Amino acid sequence: FPDQIGPTMDDCPNFPGSSTESGVLGCPDSDGDGFADSIDDFPNDILQWLDNDFDGVGDNYGFTNYTTSINKTNGNETVQVIHRDQYGDAFPNDSTQWSDIDGDGYGDNESGLEPDAFPLIPSQSTDIDRDGYGDNTTKDAFEADDCKSQPGTSWKDRLGCLDSDGDGTSDLSDSCPYDPEQFEFGSTCAIVESDSEESQQEGTSMIQIATLGIVGVVALLLSAILMAMVSRQAAKRRYVSEQRRMQAQEAAFDEEDKRRAAWADHYAKIGDFEQAKAYGWEEKPQWQMHQEQEAAEALASIPSLEDL
Repeated sequence: FPDQIGPTMDDCPNFPGSSTESGVLGCPDSDGDGFADSIDDFPNDILQWLDNDFDGVGDNYGFTNYTTSINKTNGNETVQVIHRDQYGDAFPNDSTQWSDIDGDGYGDNESGLEPDAFPLIPSQSTDIDRDGYGDNTTKDAFEADDCKSQPGTSWKDRLGCLDSDGDGTSDLSDSCPYDPEQFEFGSTCAIVESDSEESQQEGTSMIQIATLGIVGVVALLLSAILMAMVSRQAAKRRYVSEQRRMQAQEAAFDEEDKRRAAWADHYAKIGDFEQAKAYGWEEKPQWQMHQEQEAAEALASIPSLEDL
């Protein structure tokens, strides 16, 4: 790369280098990917050079597909699915996601945005009721949930539906929904009701009591807050009233002082000094009167503009 100005001018004329990408020519390029170390987010990784979302995974994404087996719920069957042997960031504009092993477009990071509920199953990605069965019910989808809005563990007749006795048959098809030993139509049920009904009732009572207690505490706190607010407003009103009373009193005192000063000046001017002193007038000492007289005469002796 020549040092002279031109289309292939060396951007690092004092250092040998082989960079050729992004308009930076002839600068050090440690990993040999064509990007100068100064602009390479991964200077020691030949496959990566940019990290747009700053998640620490390079934006140059690539993968190789391979086939693997996944067990079904019954444990006796497997299905073949495609997985990715990947490198780089599958979501270069999302800092919360970077991996997508099953290639379905949903990130594998459970705490990221729109996480894949089934990161190893390409045909499933969401599970609204969180029972382990996917919401995708299209043809060939892996173990689609037959009861999407209600979590369940059934797997024999239906997938993901309520199964009270845990025998694998959903309550919808189980002739003895509380007897794990019987499920076929016409069977005699040894257990006809749930053993947990009494405990459920007790739990419901406890929940109701706890709810009432919480409501009472909240009501008490709201009452205390309301009383505090009322007391604060009352104190504020008293403070404002007291301030106004003090201001009115000070104004009255100022008016009285002005009135007394005016009467004192009046009696002093007419020579009734005793009456003037009664209103607070103080006779000036002779030396002060003499100084004021001299100052007045000096001021009067200065020629005015008209005299000039």
